[in-house]
Amino acid sequence: MWLGVVVKSPTSSPAILRFGVFELNPHSGELRKKGMKIKLSGQPVDILVLLMERPGQVVTREEIQKRLWSNETFVDFEQGLNNAMKRLRSALDDNAESPHYIETVPRKGYRFIAAVDGPPENGAGMATAAGEKPRTREKLSKSKKAGLILAAVLFSGLVVAAAWGPGVLAGRDRLFGRHQIAPIHSIAVLPLVNLSGDPSQDYFGDGMTDELITALAENRSLRVVSRTSAMQYKGVNKPLREIAQSLGVDGILEGSVNRSGNHVHVNLQLIYAPTDTHVWAQSYDRDLSGAMALPTELSQTIATEAKVSSAPAKVKRPVSPEAYDAYLQGRYYWFASNYERSKQYFEKAIGLQPDYAAAFSGLADSYCASAVSGDIPPNPAFEKDEQYALRALELDDSLPEAHTSIAAYYFFNRWDWQDAEAHELRAIELNPNDAEARHIHAHILTVMNRDDEAVREEARSAEIDPSAQTSELGMVLLHARQYDAAIAELRVRAEIRRGRG
Repeated sequence: MWLGVVVKSPTSSPAILRFGVFELNPHSGELRKKGMKIKLSGQPVDILVLLMERPGQVVTREEIQKRLWSNETFVDFEQGLNNAMKRLRSALDDNAESPHYIETVPRKGYRFIAAVDGPPENGAGMATAAGEKPRTREKLSKSKKAGLILAAVLFSGLVVAAAWGPGVLAGRDRLFGRHQIAPIHSIAVLPLVNLSGDPSQDYFGDGMTDELITALAENRSLRVVSRTSAMQYKGVNKPLREIAQSLGVDGILEGSVNRSGNHVHVNLQLIYAPTDTHVWAQSYDRDLSGAMALPTELSQTIATEAKVSSAPAKVKRPVSPEAYDAYLQGRYYWFASNYERSKQYFEKAIGLQPDYAAAFSGLADSYCASAVSGDIPPNPAFEKDEQYALRALELDDSLPEAHTSIAAYYFFNRWDWQDAEAHELRAIELNPNDAEARHIHAHILTVMNRDDEAVREEARSAEIDPSAQTSELGMVLLHARQYDAAIAELRVRAEIRRGRG
Protein backbone atom coordinates (compact mmCIF):
# COMPACT_ATOMS: atom_id res chain seq x y z
CA MET A 1 0.00 0.00 0.00
CA TRP A 2 1.32 3.42 -0.93
CA LEU A 3 0.88 6.58 1.09
CA GLY A 4 0.49 9.72 -1.00
CA VAL A 5 0.45 13.38 -0.08
CA VAL A 6 -0.48 16.18 -2.45
CA VAL A 7 1.33 19.42 -1.68
CA LYS A 8 -0.29 22.56 -3.06
CA SER A 9 1.60 25.72 -3.86
CA PRO A 10 0.63 28.72 -1.72
CA THR A 11 -0.04 30.68 -4.91
CA SER A 12 -2.95 28.34 -5.77
CA SER A 13 -4.87 28.88 -2.53
CA PRO A 14 -8.61 28.98 -3.11
CA ALA A 15 -10.96 31.85 -2.35
CA ILE A 16 -12.65 31.95 1.03
CA LEU A 17 -16.45 32.00 0.69
CA ARG A 18 -18.22 34.08 3.33
CA PHE A 19 -21.92 34.10 4.18
CA GLY A 20 -23.50 35.35 7.38
CA VAL A 21 -21.17 34.49 10.25
CA PHE A 22 -19.60 31.60 8.34
CA GLU A 23 -16.47 31.13 6.23
CA LEU A 24 -15.92 28.19 3.91
CA ASN A 25 -12.67 27.15 2.28
CA PRO A 26 -13.95 25.12 -0.69
CA HIS A 27 -10.54 23.59 -1.34
CA SER A 28 -9.87 22.21 2.15
CA GLY A 29 -13.51 21.84 3.12
CA GLU A 30 -12.91 23.81 6.31
CA LEU A 31 -15.98 25.58 7.70
CA ARG A 32 -15.66 28.26 10.37
CA LYS A 33 -18.20 30.21 12.38
CA LYS A 34 -16.98 33.56 13.71
CA GLY A 35 -13.45 32.28 13.21
CA MET A 36 -14.03 29.03 15.12
CA LYS A 37 -13.64 25.81 13.18
CA ILE A 38 -16.78 23.66 12.94
CA LYS A 39 -16.47 19.89 12.90
CA LEU A 40 -17.96 18.99 9.55
CA SER A 41 -16.54 16.92 6.73
CA GLY A 42 -17.36 14.65 3.85
CA GLN A 43 -20.57 14.89 1.87
CA PRO A 44 -22.21 17.71 3.90
CA VAL A 45 -19.29 20.02 3.02
CA ASP A 46 -19.26 18.81 -0.59
CA ILE A 47 -22.97 19.63 -0.88
CA LEU A 48 -22.40 23.10 0.58
CA VAL A 49 -19.61 23.81 -1.92
CA LEU A 50 -21.81 22.58 -4.79
CA LEU A 51 -24.73 24.79 -3.73
CA MET A 52 -22.49 27.84 -3.27
CA GLU A 53 -21.10 27.39 -6.76
CA ARG A 54 -24.57 28.32 -8.03
CA PRO A 55 -26.11 30.71 -5.45
CA GLY A 56 -29.80 31.39 -6.02
CA GLN A 57 -30.15 28.49 -8.45
CA VAL A 58 -31.79 25.13 -7.86
CA VAL A 59 -29.34 22.24 -7.69
CA THR A 60 -31.33 19.09 -8.36
CA ARG A 61 -31.04 15.89 -6.35
CA GLU A 62 -29.97 14.15 -9.57
CA GLU A 63 -27.08 16.60 -10.00
CA ILE A 64 -25.99 16.05 -6.41
CA GLN A 65 -26.12 12.28 -6.86
CA LYS A 66 -24.10 12.40 -10.08
CA ARG A 67 -21.49 14.72 -8.55
CA LEU A 68 -21.06 13.29 -5.07
CA TRP A 69 -22.30 9.69 -4.95
CA SER A 70 -20.58 6.87 -6.74
CA ASN A 71 -22.66 4.33 -8.57
CA GLU A 72 -21.18 1.55 -6.45
CA THR A 73 -22.15 2.98 -3.07
CA PHE A 74 -24.11 0.51 -0.96
CA VAL A 75 -25.87 3.24 1.02
CA ASP A 76 -29.14 4.32 -0.54
CA PHE A 77 -28.75 7.78 -2.09
CA GLU A 78 -32.02 9.22 -0.77
CA GLN A 79 -31.25 8.32 2.82
CA GLY A 80 -27.60 9.34 2.46
CA LEU A 81 -28.56 12.74 1.06
CA ASN A 82 -31.19 13.33 3.74
CA ASN A 83 -28.69 12.49 6.46
CA ALA A 84 -26.00 14.71 4.92
CA MET A 85 -28.45 17.63 4.65
CA LYS A 86 -29.49 17.10 8.27
CA ARG A 87 -25.88 17.31 9.41
CA LEU A 88 -25.21 20.34 7.21
CA ARG A 89 -28.24 22.24 8.49
CA SER A 90 -27.28 21.38 12.05
CA ALA A 91 -23.78 22.81 11.50
CA LEU A 92 -25.26 26.00 10.02
CA ASP A 93 -27.97 26.29 12.71
CA ASP A 94 -30.41 26.32 9.81
CA ASN A 95 -34.01 25.15 9.73
CA ALA A 96 -35.67 23.47 6.77
CA GLU A 97 -39.02 25.10 7.64
CA SER A 98 -37.66 28.67 7.80
CA PRO A 99 -34.22 28.52 6.19
CA HIS A 100 -31.60 31.28 6.26
CA TYR A 101 -29.05 29.54 4.05
CA ILE A 102 -30.37 26.46 2.26
CA GLU A 103 -33.89 26.23 0.88
CA THR A 104 -35.50 22.90 0.03
CA VAL A 105 -37.28 22.94 -3.31
CA PRO A 106 -39.86 20.12 -2.91
CA ARG A 107 -39.29 17.14 -5.20
CA LYS A 108 -36.50 18.96 -7.03
CA GLY A 109 -33.48 19.78 -4.91
CA TYR A 110 -31.93 22.62 -2.93
CA ARG A 111 -31.01 26.27 -3.38
CA PHE A 112 -28.45 28.43 -1.56
CA ILE A 113 -30.36 31.61 -0.65
CA ALA A 114 -27.98 33.58 1.58
CA ALA A 115 -26.04 36.61 0.40
CA VAL A 116 -22.35 35.97 -0.27
CA ASP A 117 -20.08 38.79 0.90
CA GLY A 118 -17.26 40.32 -1.16
CA PRO A 119 -13.54 39.83 -0.50
CA PRO A 120 -12.19 41.12 2.81
CA GLU A 121 -9.71 43.97 3.14
CA ASN A 122 -6.73 41.65 3.62
CA GLY A 123 -7.03 40.63 -0.02
CA ALA A 124 -8.30 37.09 0.42
CA GLY A 125 -10.28 36.37 -2.73
CA MET A 126 -13.84 35.17 -3.33
CA ALA A 127 -15.10 32.93 -6.11
CA THR A 128 -17.51 34.75 -8.43
CA ALA A 129 -19.42 33.89 -11.56
CA ALA A 130 -16.80 35.68 -13.62
CA GLY A 131 -13.85 33.98 -11.99
CA GLU A 132 -11.67 34.12 -8.95
CA LYS A 133 -9.86 37.13 -7.52
CA PRO A 134 -6.26 36.26 -6.60
CA ARG A 135 -5.27 36.23 -2.95
CA THR A 136 -2.46 38.36 -1.57
CA ARG A 137 0.49 36.23 -0.54
CA GLU A 138 1.14 36.38 3.20
CA LYS A 139 4.35 35.74 5.05
CA LEU A 140 4.40 32.53 7.01
CA SER A 141 4.29 33.06 10.76
CA LYS A 142 6.59 31.11 13.03
CA SER A 143 3.71 28.84 14.04
CA LYS A 144 2.89 28.08 10.41
CA LYS A 145 6.55 27.32 9.68
CA ALA A 146 6.67 25.02 12.67
CA GLY A 147 3.51 23.32 11.48
CA LEU A 148 4.98 22.71 8.02
CA ILE A 149 8.19 21.32 9.52
CA LEU A 150 6.19 18.99 11.79
CA ALA A 151 4.05 17.84 8.85
CA ALA A 152 7.19 17.10 6.83
CA VAL A 153 8.69 15.09 9.68
CA LEU A 154 5.49 13.07 10.16
CA PHE A 155 5.19 12.46 6.44
CA SER A 156 8.78 11.25 6.26
CA GLY A 157 8.16 8.92 9.16
CA LEU A 158 5.08 7.44 7.47
CA VAL A 159 6.98 6.87 4.23
CA VAL A 160 9.74 5.07 6.14
CA ALA A 161 7.14 3.05 8.05
CA ALA A 162 5.46 2.02 4.80
CA ALA A 163 8.79 0.92 3.41
CA TRP A 164 9.75 -1.05 6.53
CA GLY A 165 6.51 -2.94 6.66
CA PRO A 166 3.41 -3.47 8.83
CA GLY A 167 5.34 -3.90 12.07
CA VAL A 168 6.22 -0.23 12.27
CA LEU A 169 2.64 0.78 11.29
CA ALA A 170 1.32 -1.41 14.08
CA GLY A 171 3.56 0.52 16.46
CA ARG A 172 2.13 3.74 15.07
CA ASP A 173 -1.39 2.49 15.84
CA ARG A 174 -0.39 1.69 19.40
CA LEU A 175 1.13 5.14 19.76
CA PHE A 176 -1.66 7.24 18.26
CA GLY A 177 -4.62 4.88 18.73
CA ARG A 178 -7.23 3.82 16.22
CA HIS A 179 -10.80 5.03 15.90
CA GLN A 180 -12.68 2.32 17.75
CA ILE A 181 -16.42 1.66 18.00
CA ALA A 182 -17.39 0.20 21.34
CA PRO A 183 -20.29 -2.25 21.68
CA ILE A 184 -23.66 -0.51 21.64
CA HIS A 185 -25.57 -1.27 24.84
CA SER A 186 -28.48 1.16 24.42
CA ILE A 187 -30.28 2.26 21.29
CA ALA A 188 -33.05 4.57 20.10
CA VAL A 189 -34.98 3.99 16.89
CA LEU A 190 -35.85 7.39 15.45
CA PRO A 191 -39.14 7.69 13.53
CA LEU A 192 -38.71 6.44 9.98
CA VAL A 193 -39.17 9.29 7.50
CA ASN A 194 -42.10 8.85 5.12
CA LEU A 195 -40.64 9.43 1.63
CA SER A 196 -43.79 8.52 -0.28
CA GLY A 197 -44.88 12.16 -0.57
CA ASP A 198 -48.29 11.11 0.78
CA PRO A 199 -48.97 12.24 4.37
CA SER A 200 -51.71 9.63 4.66
CA GLN A 201 -48.90 7.03 4.66
CA ASP A 202 -47.41 8.41 7.91
CA TYR A 203 -49.11 5.60 9.80
CA PHE A 204 -47.04 3.05 7.90
CA GLY A 205 -43.70 4.70 8.73
CA ASP A 206 -44.73 5.08 12.38
CA GLY A 207 -45.94 1.51 12.46
CA MET A 208 -42.70 0.15 11.02
CA THR A 209 -40.80 2.22 13.60
CA ASP A 210 -42.91 0.71 16.37
CA GLU A 211 -42.38 -2.81 15.03
CA LEU A 212 -38.61 -2.26 14.91
CA ILE A 213 -38.61 -1.02 18.50
CA THR A 214 -40.66 -4.02 19.62
CA ALA A 215 -38.39 -6.51 17.82
CA LEU A 216 -35.21 -4.92 19.21
CA ALA A 217 -36.70 -4.66 22.70
CA GLU A 218 -36.79 -8.45 22.97
CA ASN A 219 -32.98 -8.41 23.09
CA ARG A 220 -31.87 -8.58 26.71
CA SER A 221 -28.40 -7.28 25.82
CA LEU A 222 -29.81 -3.94 24.65
CA ARG A 223 -31.65 -1.15 26.41
CA VAL A 224 -34.10 0.06 23.80
CA VAL A 225 -35.76 3.44 24.26
CA SER A 226 -39.53 3.16 24.09
CA ARG A 227 -41.70 4.52 21.30
CA THR A 228 -43.05 7.53 23.17
CA SER A 229 -39.62 9.02 23.77
CA ALA A 230 -38.38 8.23 20.26
CA MET A 231 -41.45 9.71 18.54
CA GLN A 232 -40.87 13.18 20.01
CA TYR A 233 -38.07 13.52 17.43
CA LYS A 234 -40.34 12.99 14.44
CA GLY A 235 -39.57 15.78 11.98
CA VAL A 236 -37.09 17.38 14.40
CA ASN A 237 -33.80 18.63 12.98
CA LYS A 238 -31.26 18.06 15.75
CA PRO A 239 -27.73 16.62 15.78
CA LEU A 240 -27.82 12.89 16.40
CA ARG A 241 -25.28 13.19 19.21
CA GLU A 242 -27.57 15.66 20.99
CA ILE A 243 -30.55 13.33 20.60
CA ALA A 244 -28.51 10.41 21.90
CA GLN A 245 -27.41 12.38 24.95
CA SER A 246 -31.00 13.45 25.65
CA LEU A 247 -32.23 9.85 25.48
CA GLY A 248 -29.19 8.41 27.26
CA VAL A 249 -28.19 6.02 24.47
CA ASP A 250 -24.99 5.25 22.59
CA GLY A 251 -26.64 4.01 19.40
CA ILE A 252 -29.11 5.60 16.98
CA LEU A 253 -31.01 3.73 14.29
CA GLU A 254 -32.56 6.04 11.71
CA GLY A 255 -33.91 5.71 8.22
CA SER A 256 -36.81 6.12 5.87
CA VAL A 257 -39.62 4.14 4.33
CA ASN A 258 -41.29 4.58 0.96
CA ARG A 259 -44.41 2.58 0.29
CA SER A 260 -46.01 2.49 -3.13
CA GLY A 261 -48.93 0.09 -3.37
CA ASN A 262 -47.66 -3.32 -2.32
CA HIS A 263 -43.99 -2.36 -2.66
CA VAL A 264 -41.98 -1.15 0.36
CA HIS A 265 -38.51 0.40 0.21
CA VAL A 266 -36.72 0.80 3.55
CA ASN A 267 -33.37 2.52 4.23
CA LEU A 268 -31.66 2.15 7.59
CA GLN A 269 -28.38 3.15 9.16
CA LEU A 270 -26.91 2.49 12.58
CA ILE A 271 -24.79 5.24 14.13
CA TYR A 272 -22.46 5.05 17.11
CA ALA A 273 -23.44 8.33 18.76
CA PRO A 274 -20.38 9.15 20.93
CA THR A 275 -18.24 9.58 17.80
CA ASP A 276 -21.04 10.14 15.23
CA THR A 277 -19.69 7.11 13.35
CA HIS A 278 -21.70 5.15 10.79
CA VAL A 279 -21.59 1.51 11.84
CA TRP A 280 -23.87 -0.05 9.27
CA ALA A 281 -26.29 0.91 6.51
CA GLN A 282 -28.52 -1.05 4.18
CA SER A 283 -31.52 -0.74 1.89
CA TYR A 284 -34.34 -3.23 1.50
CA ASP A 285 -36.97 -3.72 -1.19
CA ARG A 286 -39.86 -5.95 -0.17
CA ASP A 287 -43.48 -6.52 -0.91
CA LEU A 288 -45.84 -5.82 1.98
CA SER A 289 -45.74 -9.43 3.12
CA GLY A 290 -41.93 -9.40 3.19
CA ALA A 291 -41.90 -6.06 5.03
CA MET A 292 -43.80 -7.68 7.90
CA ALA A 293 -40.88 -10.00 8.60
CA LEU A 294 -38.26 -7.26 8.25
CA PRO A 295 -38.23 -5.99 11.89
CA THR A 296 -37.43 -9.45 13.27
CA GLU A 297 -34.75 -10.00 10.64
CA LEU A 298 -33.23 -6.59 11.37
CA SER A 299 -33.14 -7.17 15.11
CA GLN A 300 -30.70 -10.02 14.48
CA THR A 301 -28.59 -7.97 12.06
CA ILE A 302 -28.42 -4.90 14.30
CA ALA A 303 -27.46 -7.00 17.31
CA THR A 304 -24.51 -8.31 15.30
CA GLU A 305 -23.48 -4.83 14.17
CA ALA A 306 -23.88 -3.49 17.73
CA LYS A 307 -21.56 -6.27 18.93
CA VAL A 308 -24.09 -7.74 21.38
CA SER A 309 -25.78 -11.11 21.51
CA SER A 310 -29.04 -11.36 19.61
CA ALA A 311 -32.40 -12.40 20.98
CA PRO A 312 -33.56 -15.94 20.17
CA ALA A 313 -35.50 -16.00 16.93
CA LYS A 314 -39.25 -16.32 17.47
CA VAL A 315 -41.61 -18.18 15.21
CA LYS A 316 -43.95 -15.61 13.69
CA ARG A 317 -47.47 -16.61 12.84
CA PRO A 318 -48.47 -15.82 9.25
CA VAL A 319 -50.54 -12.65 8.86
CA SER A 320 -52.09 -11.36 5.67
CA PRO A 321 -50.61 -8.08 4.37
CA GLU A 322 -54.03 -6.43 4.41
CA ALA A 323 -54.60 -7.35 8.07
CA TYR A 324 -51.12 -6.14 8.97
CA ASP A 325 -51.77 -2.82 7.26
CA ALA A 326 -55.04 -2.37 9.17
CA TYR A 327 -53.26 -3.27 12.43
CA LEU A 328 -50.62 -0.59 11.83
CA GLN A 329 -53.36 1.98 11.29
CA GLY A 330 -55.03 0.87 14.52
CA ARG A 331 -51.78 1.35 16.42
CA TYR A 332 -51.32 4.77 14.81
CA TYR A 333 -54.68 6.00 16.10
CA TRP A 334 -54.22 4.34 19.49
CA PHE A 335 -51.02 6.27 20.13
CA ALA A 336 -52.86 9.42 19.03
CA SER A 337 -55.46 8.66 21.77
CA ASN A 338 -58.17 8.35 19.12
CA TYR A 339 -59.53 5.13 20.57
CA GLU A 340 -62.68 4.98 18.47
CA ARG A 341 -60.71 5.07 15.22
CA SER A 342 -58.21 2.58 16.57
CA LYS A 343 -61.05 0.15 17.37
CA GLN A 344 -62.31 0.36 13.79
CA TYR A 345 -58.94 -0.62 12.33
CA PHE A 346 -58.26 -3.37 14.88
CA GLU A 347 -61.70 -4.79 14.12
CA LYS A 348 -60.91 -4.59 10.41
CA ALA A 349 -57.65 -6.47 10.98
CA ILE A 350 -59.49 -9.18 12.92
CA GLY A 351 -62.11 -9.42 10.17
CA LEU A 352 -59.33 -10.05 7.66
CA GLN A 353 -57.34 -12.36 9.99
CA PRO A 354 -59.54 -13.92 12.71
CA ASP A 355 -56.54 -15.43 14.55
CA TYR A 356 -54.53 -12.16 14.74
CA ALA A 357 -53.54 -12.06 18.44
CA ALA A 358 -51.89 -8.63 18.32
CA ALA A 359 -55.04 -7.08 16.84
CA PHE A 360 -57.18 -8.57 19.64
CA SER A 361 -54.71 -7.16 22.19
CA GLY A 362 -54.89 -3.74 20.53
CA LEU A 363 -58.69 -3.85 20.55
CA ALA A 364 -58.69 -4.76 24.26
CA ASP A 365 -56.36 -1.83 25.02
CA SER A 366 -58.62 0.55 23.09
CA TYR A 367 -61.66 -0.47 25.16
CA CYS A 368 -59.67 -0.29 28.40
CA ALA A 369 -58.31 3.18 27.60
CA SER A 370 -61.79 4.38 26.61
CA ALA A 371 -63.18 3.19 29.95
CA VAL A 372 -60.33 4.63 32.07
CA SER A 373 -60.48 7.99 30.28
CA GLY A 374 -64.26 8.15 30.71
CA ASP A 375 -64.99 8.30 26.99
CA ILE A 376 -67.56 5.49 27.24
CA PRO A 377 -69.41 3.83 30.16
CA PRO A 378 -66.97 1.54 32.02
CA ASN A 379 -69.02 -1.64 32.49
CA PRO A 380 -69.67 -2.54 28.82
CA ALA A 381 -66.18 -1.31 27.88
CA PHE A 382 -64.47 -3.53 30.44
CA GLU A 383 -66.55 -6.51 29.33
CA LYS A 384 -65.20 -6.07 25.81
CA ASP A 385 -61.71 -5.45 27.23
CA GLU A 386 -61.71 -8.79 29.08
CA GLN A 387 -63.17 -10.68 26.14
CA TYR A 388 -60.56 -9.47 23.64
CA ALA A 389 -57.58 -9.68 26.03
CA LEU A 390 -58.38 -13.31 26.89
CA ARG A 391 -58.81 -14.09 23.20
CA ALA A 392 -55.37 -12.61 22.46
CA LEU A 393 -53.81 -14.81 25.15
CA GLU A 394 -55.64 -17.85 23.85
CA LEU A 395 -54.22 -17.23 20.39
CA ASP A 396 -50.65 -16.40 21.47
CA ASP A 397 -49.52 -16.80 25.07
CA SER A 398 -46.02 -15.60 24.07
CA LEU A 399 -47.25 -12.11 23.11
CA PRO A 400 -46.11 -9.60 25.78
CA GLU A 401 -48.79 -7.09 24.82
CA ALA A 402 -51.53 -9.65 25.47
CA HIS A 403 -50.32 -10.16 29.06
CA THR A 404 -50.21 -6.39 29.62
CA SER A 405 -53.75 -6.11 28.21
CA ILE A 406 -55.21 -8.61 30.68
CA ALA A 407 -53.09 -7.21 33.53
CA ALA A 408 -54.53 -3.75 32.89
CA TYR A 409 -58.05 -5.24 32.98
CA TYR A 410 -57.41 -6.98 36.31
CA PHE A 411 -55.87 -3.82 37.75
CA PHE A 412 -58.32 -1.15 36.61
CA ASN A 413 -61.56 -3.14 36.76
CA ARG A 414 -61.27 -6.18 39.01
CA TRP A 415 -58.72 -4.80 41.53
CA ASP A 416 -57.17 -8.25 41.41
CA TRP A 417 -53.58 -7.32 42.26
CA GLN A 418 -52.20 -10.88 42.30
CA ASP A 419 -53.41 -11.86 38.83
CA ALA A 420 -52.52 -8.43 37.48
CA GLU A 421 -48.94 -8.75 38.75
CA ALA A 422 -48.57 -12.33 37.50
CA HIS A 423 -49.42 -11.29 33.94
CA GLU A 424 -47.31 -8.13 34.08
CA LEU A 425 -44.31 -10.11 35.27
CA ARG A 426 -44.84 -12.49 32.37
CA ALA A 427 -44.98 -9.53 29.96
CA ILE A 428 -41.70 -8.18 31.37
CA GLU A 429 -40.11 -11.60 31.14
CA LEU A 430 -41.04 -11.75 27.45
CA ASN A 431 -39.98 -8.15 26.79
CA PRO A 432 -37.72 -6.60 29.45
CA ASN A 433 -37.73 -3.28 27.55
CA ASP A 434 -41.51 -2.81 27.79
CA ALA A 435 -41.79 0.55 29.59
CA GLU A 436 -45.60 0.43 29.76
CA ALA A 437 -45.57 -3.02 31.37
CA ARG A 438 -43.11 -1.80 34.01
CA HIS A 439 -45.16 1.35 34.58
CA ILE A 440 -48.35 -0.62 35.23
CA HIS A 441 -46.39 -3.05 37.39
CA ALA A 442 -45.19 -0.10 39.49
CA HIS A 443 -48.84 0.91 39.98
CA ILE A 444 -49.68 -2.62 41.10
CA LEU A 445 -46.76 -2.67 43.56
CA THR A 446 -47.82 0.71 44.94
CA VAL A 447 -51.35 -0.41 45.80
CA MET A 448 -49.85 -3.54 47.37
CA ASN A 449 -47.69 -1.25 49.60
CA ARG A 450 -44.47 -2.67 48.19
CA ASP A 451 -43.05 0.81 47.89
CA ASP A 452 -39.35 0.09 47.40
CA GLU A 453 -40.11 -2.33 44.57
CA ALA A 454 -42.51 0.20 43.04
CA VAL A 455 -39.82 2.88 43.04
CA ARG A 456 -37.32 0.56 41.34
CA GLU A 457 -39.82 -0.52 38.70
CA GLU A 458 -40.97 3.03 37.91
CA ALA A 459 -37.34 4.16 37.71
CA ARG A 460 -36.69 1.38 35.21
CA SER A 461 -39.74 2.45 33.19
CA ALA A 462 -38.50 6.06 33.17
CA GLU A 463 -35.06 4.89 32.01
CA ILE A 464 -36.58 3.06 29.04
CA ASP A 465 -39.06 5.82 28.22
CA PRO A 466 -37.75 9.11 29.66
CA SER A 467 -40.33 11.30 27.91
CA ALA A 468 -43.46 9.44 29.03
CA GLN A 469 -45.05 9.49 32.48
CA THR A 470 -42.86 12.48 33.34
CA SER A 471 -44.21 12.91 36.87
CA GLU A 472 -44.92 9.27 37.72
CA LEU A 473 -41.59 8.47 39.37
CA GLY A 474 -41.94 11.53 41.58
CA MET A 475 -45.44 10.47 42.60
CA VAL A 476 -44.29 6.92 43.39
CA LEU A 477 -41.48 8.36 45.52
CA LEU A 478 -44.00 10.61 47.25
CA HIS A 479 -46.27 7.65 48.03
CA ALA A 480 -43.23 5.82 49.41
CA ARG A 481 -42.66 8.81 51.74
CA GLN A 482 -39.27 9.50 50.16
CA TYR A 483 -40.08 13.20 50.17
CA ASP A 484 -36.65 14.67 49.43
CA ALA A 485 -36.13 12.30 46.51
CA ALA A 486 -39.66 13.03 45.24
CA ILE A 487 -39.09 16.81 45.32
CA ALA A 488 -35.72 16.46 43.57
CA GLU A 489 -37.18 14.21 40.85
CA LEU A 490 -40.18 16.49 40.21
CA ARG A 491 -37.94 19.54 40.04
CA VAL A 492 -35.73 17.86 37.45
CA ARG A 493 -38.77 16.94 35.36
CA ALA A 494 -40.11 20.50 35.62
CA GLU A 495 -36.76 21.88 34.40
CA ILE A 496 -36.80 19.47 31.46
CA ARG A 497 -40.33 20.53 30.52
CA ARG A 498 -39.39 24.20 30.73
CA GLY A 499 -36.35 23.58 28.57
CA ARG A 500 -38.48 21.91 25.91
CA GLY A 501 -41.14 24.61 26.10
